[in-house]
Amino acid sequence: MEFNNIEHLVIFSTLNQITNYIAIKSLKPKNIYNITFSEGLSEDFKYGIKPCEWDENLEAVLKIDKDIDAKINDLKITENEYGDLEKFKSFILERLKHIDESTPIYWHITGGQRVFAMAIYDIVKNRPNDILFYLEGNSEKIISEGKDKDEFNSKVKYELRDLDFKIAFQLMGYDTKEIRSTQKLKEKGIKAENINLDEVNFYNALYQWMLNEGENEKFEIDSEKGTFKELLLLSNSTSKFISEEEYKKDKNKSRKIRQEFLNNLFDEVKNKCNKLGKYDIKNSREMKMGFPAGYIFEKLVGYKIYDVIKDNHKILGMEMSLKVFKDESNHCIDELDIVLLTNTGRILNFECKSGSLGGDNAKSHHFTTYVLSGVFGAPIFMTPLIKKDLKGDTDKKLIAACSTAKKAKIKIIYLEKIECEIKKLIG
Repeated sequence: MEFNNIEHLVIFSTLNQITNYIAIKSLKPKNIYNITFSEGLSEDFKYGIKPCEWDENLEAVLKIDKDIDAKINDLKITENEYGDLEKFKSFILERLKHIDESTPIYWHITGGQRVFAMAIYDIVKNRPNDILFYLEGNSEKIISEGKDKDEFNSKVKYELRDLDFKIAFQLMGYDTKEIRSTQKLKEKGIKAENINLDEVNFYNALYQWMLNEGENEKFEIDSEKGTFKELLLLSNSTSKFISEEEYKKDKNKSRKIRQEFLNNLFDEVKNKCNKLGKYDIKNSREMKMGFPAGYIFEKLVGYKIYDVIKDNHKILGMEMSLKVFKDESNHCIDELDIVLLTNTGRILNFECKSGSLGGDNAKSHHFTTYVLSGVFGAPIFMTPLIKKDLKGDTDKKLIAACSTAKKAKIKIIYLEKIECEIKKLIG
């Protein structure tokens, strides 16, 4: 039995429309029945629960999808059905009574509340050819019930191969645009063509050196002493360093120019690590920023993650400095340092911090990722610390940042654990 171009698919309106989109793309139904809520009932829901907007997000994406030619029929629950299980079942059966028992209905219940899923289960028990199924986000498996459930599980895949960030964001009511500062590394499972390999090799070589010889190699740059990592992070200090523009206006000239200090540091590092290659860090975009250390750390982490996922078929997309917009406005509401998109619609958002992480900031990124990827989102905090740094005299702001991330229930990945932790996250 084949499970595409089916006749009837029932879905539940949900914030996490990616799951409905995967079900629709996989089964290619001719008719879609969307169990949603009437406008009057929606108004009584808690703030942030907006089924009408969720429905519009899905319809907008399906409208531009050339592979989907299905009519969406909204089955709008009123207060009368919402509070009574039997009335809910009667309402659904009445609206679908034109479908005889010999024609299977596929019931996708991932987005539904448990009480409604129980009601659908009762309906399916009396329809011998129907299949009820659930996309389990943590295990990334399909759980189904019905006559042909084993065949259904073996033939229908919980994945998409052509999902990209733009579609994933639009399904949540957000958007992303091509901006100069955004770096695309992978799209729809294919490595980007314009990747600067000299830059990639530079940062991967620097990462390996930092964790090995660089951990014990001490430098003295402009009277400041420490390892490369210690001096890189020290450059964030506003009491010791200043930008070139600020230096021109500074009457006392008591602080060092941040970029000059880092250029001298990299000159010394190149003498110690001969694998850094041709990349011109001194004239790079990151070195032109007010605080280069943060951008350097972001690329250090980003390219290490890319090295781990570049050939992994589960990762469809990877971008750095990805800006998120609300609808089609020009107002950027958030910037994601490093973000991955899996073939099951999970968004993995990596927040890189070479300084402090305020509690509000942590909560903001946790919320943004949740909204963008529904309940399967995973905000992750990347720190330049290695685990043993927590017991030493390392930058107190960084240790405090780890503590803030823990309080916000955000996963932390230490510098030396990137490869093994990324592999665990992908599965």
